[in-house]
Amino acid sequence: PLVTPAVALGNFDGLHRGHQRLLVETDCPFLAPQHKRGKRNEPSFITGVIECVAQQRGMTTGEIEELTTNNAARLFGFTD
Repeated sequence: PLVTPAVALGNFDGLHRGHQRLLVETDCPFLAPQHKRGKRNEPSFITGVIECVAQQRGMTTGEIEELTTNNAARLFGFTD
């Protein structure tokens, strides 16, 4: 539940936990991010989630993308 009004105000403690387990995802097809509320959720809305996480953590979207990609690769055993 990262992209909700409470989180936009900084009221979600999970945003400030360690980097090593951070992943991002969408709750398709229900609960679209706040900026897309009222629309059917879809995977392309992940960018809004990444922007929210980056803003709350004081990081760039590129840093969040790299971090979460590496975390997912490690979690699911992806290799080059």
